[in-house]
Amino acid sequence: MDEARIQKLLGRLQYLARRNRDEFRADPVLLARFSDNLSTGRHEYVLDPDVPECGQPDCWNTYRELLARDRNRLRIRLDCEDASAALAGALALRGKPALMGLRPGKKISHAVAGLRDADGTILLDPAVWAGMKPLSDEQYRETRWIEV
Repeated sequence: MDEARIQKLLGRLQYLARRNRDEFRADPVLLARFSDNLSTGRHEYVLDPDVPECGQPDCWNTYRELLARDRNRLRIRLDCEDASAALAGALALRGKPALMGLRPGKKISHAVAGLRDADGTILLDPAVWAGMKPLSDEQYRETRWIEV
């Protein structure tokens, strides 16, 4: 993947994380629901869960949009960018040095969240927490970052 495409995708991920942050700020109940659903395992990783809803292979959604889409389900279906942008947005709202990450791929890229600390970056992969098979350590090392 060329550098211009990587930067474009990182910018879109940053924008989605900031939209989540702003929606969480405006609606503390939404933030509480996200936190509760995350901590109790109510997220379900689904590759391309958007096809039936929007007719596109991949529609990037805020957490509010995910809840509206899955309102009649016990679990919230999401993919990597949805999960990571919601987590990064929640962390940023809480004043944490949140990051969005992209592991560029030839066919499929992978989005993750992260936290910057004194020792570098802590990688957080909420899609894995929701059931996605984790990448290898080598694949994660290729992650590119942008601040939320």
